Amino acid sequence: MSKMVIDFRVRPPLKSFKDHIIYASHTEEAVKADQRNFAVLRRNRGESRSAREHSVELFTQEMDAAGITHGVIMGRDAGPAYGTSSNEEIAEFCANSKGRYIGMAGVNGTNLRDAKQTIRDARKMGFVGVAFDNGWVGLHQDHPNLMGLYEAAAADNLILALTASQLMGPDSSYSHPDRLKPIAKAFPNTPLVVTHAAWPWTAHVCSLAYECPNVYMLPDCYLNTGAPGTDEYVLSANRFMSDRLLYGSAYPVRPLGTSLEYFRKLPLTTEAMEGALWKNAQ
Repeated sequence: MSKMVIDFRVRPPLKSFKDHIIYASHTEEAVKADQRNFAVLRRNRGESRSAREHSVELFTQEMDAAGITHGVIMGRDAGPAYGTSSNEEIAEFCANSKGRYIGMAGVNGTNLRDAKQTIRDARKMGFVGVAFDNGWVGLHQDHPNLMGLYEAAAADNLILALTASQLMGPDSSYSHPDRLKPIAKAFPNTPLVVTHAAWPWTAHVCSLAYECPNVYMLPDCYLNTGAPGTDEYVLSANRFMSDRLLYGSAYPVRPLGTSLEYFRKLPLTTEAMEGALWKNAQ
């Protein structure tokens, strides 16, 4: 078993993440109320101290205890309702981590001028990619205004991470894999990471990966909670996608250690498990 584990989706308790909805769910009031919004992701979650106390020091200790050697921090620019992080803060944190953390800049496609500037600055700031939460800003993945931004990212050899799932948008059309296909086809040399892996369109999105070798699946919290349909990710990884499944906890949505423990018990082949835990991300 490899000593390296890369968690491809973490959001440490940095200052600009603390007010996001993903941290708000850790307050005592939210846990007691068991609000319907995202309640399924909190079920049987357990509470990590680092998320509850907003402590980077405790977060690092939990990473060490889980055996997670590296983390990919995805920035978010999704407006006041869902949160906007500071790309500058993420870049500084990663730069000071001695290679343990790798960053992706958060981009909001509703402001084209700012978005283009963010993409132009990404490499200079040390980012390896850009992350879009399009559904939460009311844009379909293949919105015409976004294609120019994707093109700019591809031109700079940046990884493109697009979040797509049932909870990311006004309705399920925002997570449909057909919205991703034109992007994968237009930029075949750009790694396209489907964050949340377009759940619950699991078989459909795996068929997209079957067709397009630049498409990577990052099911994160959905796979780590055994959500309906997630067996398709495991089946696909074992058959044709062993080099394109990525492990992610989606911390603080799910705890670091609990998520990894669940993932290791999945019926993945040795090749697919090693690929997901570190080889594919590396």
